[in-house]
Amino acid sequence: IKKKNIALILLVLAAAWAFAFNTGSIWVLSIVGVLTLILLGIVIWAWRMLRKHKGLANLLQGAAGSAEGRKEALDKLSSGKDANSPVNLFARAQLMAADDGKGALRLIESIDLKAYPPELQDDVSLLKMQLYLADGRTADARKSADFINLDHPQRKQQRPIAASLVAEAWARTSRRSMASGSP
Repeated sequence: IKKKNIALILLVLAAAWAFAFNTGSIWVLSIVGVLTLILLGIVIWAWRMLRKHKGLANLLQGAAGSAEGRKEALDKLSSGKDANSPVNLFARAQLMAADDGKGALRLIESIDLKAYPPELQDDVSLLKMQLYLADGRTADARKSADFINLDHPQRKQQRPIAASLVAEAWARTSRRSMASGSP
């Protein structure tokens, strides 16, 4: 979150409190108080989620280098209280993919794509597509390729690899060019 946005939120909150104190009405003070508590709750929730995701990212980065690191990270992720959350399952599948592609595929297929957060669905489809292609399941790879949004503006760095994998899935299943007008 940008500092400018935080400053704007705090400025609006201060103005609301100044207005509430200026009116002297118990009702207005109560409403501003409740809105402030709701805002505080949202901030605490967001901070906890960011901290949790940062810890998960650090765990994944530390595990990427060696098989022992991946095994330790898998053990930590499997024994945590959120072991069956979609984000956790996706992280475990990413770690398993290096050593056990079929196991990673079984794990990631255990939850429907719609259960994953929207910002993660393209990544899930991409991993599934990679694992399907490695396993020779080209029809399934094509289904996953059809769900990927290559024009997503926040995925500029991943776009070339995603596009090449989608093209490979389409080529292996005789998918014609979208320019020709046939799906």
